[in-house]
Amino acid sequence: MIVSFLRALVIGIVWVQAGAVIAQPYVYESGPALLPLAGLELELPFENGVQYRVESRWSYQRAGSKAEGIDEIATYRGDERVATTQVWVIQRPRPVDCAPVLQRMPFIDAAERSAMLWGTRFALREGSMVGSGLKAIPAVAGCVRLGDSPVLMLFLHAAAIQVGGIESAPVPRALWAAVESGKDARIPPLSRFEVVNVGTESATYRQRFDHLGIELEIPDDGSLWSALASPADQPVALARRFPALPERYVEFIIVANTSCAAWRAKQRPSTAGAAVGLPEGWKAGPSYDYRDGLNLSACRDVPRGALVVTILPSRGTDIRPYAPLIRAIETAARS
Repeated sequence: MIVSFLRALVIGIVWVQAGAVIAQPYVYESGPALLPLAGLELELPFENGVQYRVESRWSYQRAGSKAEGIDEIATYRGDERVATTQVWVIQRPRPVDCAPVLQRMPFIDAAERSAMLWGTRFALREGSMVGSGLKAIPAVAGCVRLGDSPVLMLFLHAAAIQVGGIESAPVPRALWAAVESGKDARIPPLSRFEVVNVGTESATYRQRFDHLGIELEIPDDGSLWSALASPADQPVALARRFPALPERYVEFIIVANTSCAAWRAKQRPSTAGAAVGLPEGWKAGPSYDYRDGLNLSACRDVPRGALVVTILPSRGTDIRPYAPLIRAIETAARS
C-alpha cells in the first residue's frame, strides 16, 4: 500500500468591520456560497438589504513549502460595509499549534483565555484592532485543533466582544456548519476570477524527483500542489494546498520491471470501490478504506515498469478533477 503523508493546515475565520478590498469580488445575496481557497461551501443567511462579496488572495513559497491564503466575506447593508469575515489558510509541512497563530493577530492590549464555541473548546485571544480612521475595533480570535488531523480553526469577531456574540453571528455560524459537514466543494479555486495571487510564485512549476529519475511539470489545473519530502524507497507525495478542505494527497511511484497486471495481482483491496473517470490508458487499481474515505489507486504501464498513482482520502470514486495531474505524472514518467 502506498504510504500517506500528513500536512499542517490552519484555517482562520476573521470577522472585522474594515479590511482591504481586491478587485472583482463574487457577489451573493444569500444561499450557497463558495470559499475557494478553504474549499468550503456554506449557506449564507438571507437578510433584507444585505449583500455578501467574496474575494480571495493567496501566496506560495516552494522553499519550505509554505502556502497561505485568505477567503474574505464582506457584508454590506446597502452601500455600507458592516462586517468582514475572513477564512485564513496557513499551511506548513509540519503541524502548526494554536499559540503562534493567535500571536499573529495584530491586537492591542491582548489577553488570552479559552471558551466553548459550538460545543468545542477554543483558545481565544481578545483585544482590539485599528480600523478605518484609526478607530479601535473590539476583536476576538479563537483557535482549535480538530480531532487527530492537523487542522486548526481561527475566529476573529469585531462587532461583539462577548463569546456568545461570536457563536450566534450568522456568517461565522454558517462557516462552522460548513466545516462540520465535511462536504467536498470540488472547485478549482485558482482559476476563479475572485481569487488573486499576491505572491511571487505561481502554482505551475517544475519539480525534480531524483530517486525516480523524473521531472514533473505541475499543471495549471486550478489547484495548488506542493511536493512533500519523500524517502527514497517511498512514493512521491503531493499535498493539495488549495482548496485546503478536505485534505487531499496524490502519491505516485514507478514499480520497476513489472506490469500493472502483475502489480494488481499482488494487491489485496479492502473495499469494492474502484476509481472511475481515469485518463485514457489508465486502469483502476485496488482501493482501501482510509480514515473517513477511500484510498483509490490507478496504474499505467510505462517503459520502466508500472506507474502507480494513489488519491487519498477520497469521498467518492470519481477522480476526474485529478486527471490533469495524473496525465502530467505519466508524461514525466515517459520522458
